[in-house]
Amino acid sequence: MRLLRNASGILIPDAFGGKPGRADDPEFHIRRLQHFGQGMGIDLASTHSIFSGKRLYSNVNYPKFANARFDSHDEGLDMSRGHVTAYKESINQDESGHGGRSRIRQAATDELLHRAPYEHSTYIEDGDMRGSIYKNTSEKTPHANPAYEGRPTKWVSNTWGEGYQEALPTHRDAMKDISSRFGQFNRDRRGPRSVVSELVKRGVNNPSERLMDELRKRAPNMLGSQFLGLAHIGIDDFERGDIRDQIDLKTGNWAKIDPEGYFPD
Repeated sequence: MRLLRNASGILIPDAFGGKPGRADDPEFHIRRLQHFGQGMGIDLASTHSIFSGKRLYSNVNYPKFANARFDSHDEGLDMSRGHVTAYKESINQDESGHGGRSRIRQAATDELLHRAPYEHSTYIEDGDMRGSIYKNTSEKTPHANPAYEGRPTKWVSNTWGEGYQEALPTHRDAMKDISSRFGQFNRDRRGPRSVVSELVKRGVNNPSERLMDELRKRAPNMLGSQFLGLAHIGIDDFERGDIRDQIDLKTGNWAKIDPEGYFPD
């Protein structure tokens, strides 16, 4: 894995109109994250548990474009996306009792996704900020867009800012809208069957150790609020892949490294 902390001398464009920053300067990347948060009216650089899965993407070929992705948590949605992935793998490998029945396993993984956080993707391009919010549901629900009437989906979503048709004005408006719609879905739904709940509980109590180990070492940002994942594309060529790294927002410096990758404290 190539690391931004080793990319001395490479300049990363600032899509917010500021001067480019050094790839090996963690403070520059934290400022970029703060700018995204300010544009949405939230403290995205905080280590408060409400936000996890923080990632920043930039591309040397598109200096006026950048993308921030993160997850937000609410009541009953306290699992990080990394934990959900590890629980899902455990459930899919469970062959004991009802775990061996594919229909029950599918219902259990749907229930896990129902408890996963809201997914946010925010873009800055030519000075304009826009984004989308997405939330899984355990059962099909009518599509919010009238153009897709009659095609129910297992999610609720919306868009906000400039550049989208029928978008809400701000991130705050979009969050209020999707939280209300997901809350109504929950009020209308029936809870999972007991066999499904039992399988979910087994998965949560016995997550995939392989995946948890990999996430702790290489993507701790997907397990909590303390870390920021970074990716920068196009420094050499696309065939060689992205340059990536992790910042510890608690210390304001690069996350610790061992020979295999990353691990949080």
